[in-house]
Amino acid sequence: MTKTRWTQIVAWLLTIAGIVLIGLGGMVLFGRFPRAAATQSRLQTVRETGYLRCGIEGGLSGFSVVSGDPVFWKDGLAYFDDAQGFDTDFCRVIAVAVFGTAVDHLYFIPLNVEQRFQAVKDGTIDVLVRNTTCTAGRDIHVGIDFGPVIFHDGQKFLVPVDSDIYTLADLDGKQICVLPGTTSIDNVRTTFDDLGMSYELISERRP
Repeated sequence: MTKTRWTQIVAWLLTIAGIVLIGLGGMVLFGRFPRAAATQSRLQTVRETGYLRCGIEGGLSGFSVVSGDPVFWKDGLAYFDDAQGFDTDFCRVIAVAVFGTAVDHLYFIPLNVEQRFQAVKDGTIDVLVRNTTCTAGRDIHVGIDFGPVIFHDGQKFLVPVDSDIYTLADLDGKQICVLPGTTSIDNVRTTFDDLGMSYELISERRP
């Protein structure tokens, strides 16, 4: 694919103030802003600053793992100049389309589940390429439009190897730990409630 064609694709992707390329079970997400004005604003800003700020998970093997120490910190967020994985390759492709090369034109910014959407909406990052599930609820309430899925995944429970838990039914009455702000919480509630099973949901972060 030619550089011109890549530039056209990126121009379409960046038609709003921020976009999100989702990793696991995800899609391209768009903030709801006027197309023409936002396209000029975002692309012009990225080109004028001379670098693309790409939000990633940062510690998910195979998808995004940062390398070395941060180049610098800003507003409590670490900026890295190197990272590896499926998601980070998307960051590089976009940087190449905008600048012709990703070298010296790309920063990787690790974001947790609580930070990811806000970072897109307030312009802290230019693009988010991170594991996030697309749902109708997020489409309505977060104010970001979903595009094509780029990765499909599933969900399972992790239990101690020496436990007596072998099936979903064996989890009746157990504690279930999930990350806050994720669709895993809704999945657990829906599944257990539908099956009439009791459970204790633990979703707050603990030291």
